[in-house]
Amino acid sequence: MYKVLVVDDQKYARDTISEFVRTINEVEKVDSACDGDQAIEFIKSKNYNLLILDLVMQNKDGLEVLKFIDSSGYKTKVVVVSAVGNSKIISRAFEYNIDYYFKKSFNFDHFKLIISSILREDKILKFSKYRIVEKIGIPPNLLGFKYINAAIKIMINNEKLGIGQIYKIVAEHYNTSPENIETNIRNAISHAHKSFNMIYQNIFNILPGASKPKNSVFLFTLSRYLTENRELM
Repeated sequence: MYKVLVVDDQKYARDTISEFVRTINEVEKVDSACDGDQAIEFIKSKNYNLLILDLVMQNKDGLEVLKFIDSSGYKTKVVVVSAVGNSKIISRAFEYNIDYYFKKSFNFDHFKLIISSILREDKILKFSKYRIVEKIGIPPNLLGFKYINAAIKIMINNEKLGIGQIYKIVAEHYNTSPENIETNIRNAISHAHKSFNMIYQNIFNILPGASKPKNSVFLFTLSRYLTENRELM
């Protein structure tokens, strides 16, 4: 079970994030701090598995908290959640090897997925390249190849997410739009359908002359196939 510290000088943001983190099964305890000074005092007295940190705050800001953690040798995962748009500040935060960065007004399904993954150290964002994607006729040079691999990884770990939510998660990771994810996956499926090799036919139970599967059907079928054939992962 894990302990989490949420640090934000805005009470609404602090309370909202804290309550949502409490819904994650792995989380045992959530503390909150209203600024960097209070956060450092908490950190000195308790062992946290994860720190969820705003960057711009009164008194000590998030960068000063990161500097303290770095200089003290304190071991904790750090996720930054901030509205700051200054690229220099964000770059400085990444210099402290933070584990993830969210802009405020993020998707909570994505947030829960990432927080759970970081706590469990599943490395979900280091997306696998499943051999089966290339074997069904999708070459690695297509953008859709990496998007399909990412979508499958997310589906295998989170069966309840809808296709639209999956597009959003993949799009945020690759800094593009959900529409671009959808289009490139569709293009990759068209490539596989044109090649129409035996592996593709068998997995999707498609006969010659049949229409290509929709994106959602394609992804769910492939993720289910991999779940049932783990040795192919």
